[in-house]
Amino acid sequence: MEMALLQLVVLVEKVLDQQETALDVFLNIEGALNNTPMTPCVLLFLNMWLLTPLYGGLELPWRAAWLRQLSMDFSKRVVVSRGFSEGGVLLPLLWCLVVDGLIAGLIGVDEDDVCLRAVGKFPNTVSGLIQWTLHTAETWCDKVGLSVNPDNTGLIVFTRKRKLPGFFAPYFLGVTLCRCMLVKYLAVVLDSRLIWREHVGVKVRKAHNMLWACGRACGVTWGLRP
Repeated sequence: MEMALLQLVVLVEKVLDQQETALDVFLNIEGALNNTPMTPCVLLFLNMWLLTPLYGGLELPWRAAWLRQLSMDFSKRVVVSRGFSEGGVLLPLLWCLVVDGLIAGLIGVDEDDVCLRAVGKFPNTVSGLIQWTLHTAETWCDKVGLSVNPDNTGLIVFTRKRKLPGFFAPYFLGVTLCRCMLVKYLAVVLDSRLIWREHVGVKVRKAHNMLWACGRACGVTWGLRP
């Protein structure tokens, strides 16, 4: 999480220093770790010849995951065909293999949070590049059987320019994405000029609320009121 956020901030600062424009799209994959089907993972393992001997071990987490419904005189057993087994090193490895199809257009990944980026000097070129990247993301979602809600997708332009001639809002899954001045990524509020004013304000308000909560719990009167 920290590494993905650090990489994002460093590259944005570089773009701003070079007077360029960066267009970032933040996607949230719905049920990434719970809804990923087994078939794409198996195919990815088979395509990597070094990992082909692990095919039998790859099926094991799913084959060993059974759902049992017991009643007085009835029992039912169902094979779980989606989702990763919790714990161990297999979970991050499998998810990295699934997301590998998007790595060419990605700038950061943290579990189900994905950031797509296009950088350039001309806004129309940047818009075209991010539209191509979003089309790649649509193809990837169809291929691995996952979904992204376009209404929860954030679009932000990192730049110090006041005007963006030729800029057009890209579309994703048939929905035109609206440009935002603020976006929340990995619990950090980012603004288009990266001045951190909004993020600091959010943290100050949160600390202020926690201080008052502690004062009510441990103040002069002591104890919580019913």
